[in-house]
Amino acid sequence: PFKYTSTIPDMYGYETYKYIWHDKMGAGLTFHNDKSEISITIKQGSKSYKLADGEYEVVMDGLADGETFNIKVDDIKKIVDDHFDNMDKDKKNDYSNMTVELTYNATVNENADTGRGANENGVQLEFSNNADSNGSGETGKTPWDTVVVFTYELDATKVNNHNKQLAGAQFRLYSDADC
Repeated sequence: PFKYTSTIPDMYGYETYKYIWHDKMGAGLTFHNDKSEISITIKQGSKSYKLADGEYEVVMDGLADGETFNIKVDDIKKIVDDHFDNMDKDKKNDYSNMTVELTYNATVNENADTGRGANENGVQLEFSNNADSNGSGETGKTPWDTVVVFTYELDATKVNNHNKQLAGAQFRLYSDADC
């Protein structure tokens, strides 16, 4: 599982506000392109709202060099204003202490190694950056943030109760008590 949390800025003055996550997965990771495994949740204090499938898009084609996928919210301001109605008398919403959390999954695959390169995952946030625009104008980007999924080689030797090696013995690792 991967999680990226960012702070929602003061979007007052914007008609719309883009929010796009760019992701670069190394060859040792396989993205789960399944909306049931992707979650975008906006939080402010004790209140939270999870975006519905139709409120964001997973983009897999036409990406910048090296990108695996993008997750795009065309207008996060509208979603926030609809679900976090903290308008004052001047119709200005309170965006303070508001975060958005993106979670998604990937699997370590056969291309993974015990080093760094193949197992790195980088993410960059692109966001509206010009309140004078109608939302289709300039955007800004955060620096790339990269994490490494470490893998480890496991050498095992199966022995009997007399500490004698068992020829041809196999080792299996199970994730449940019933094997």
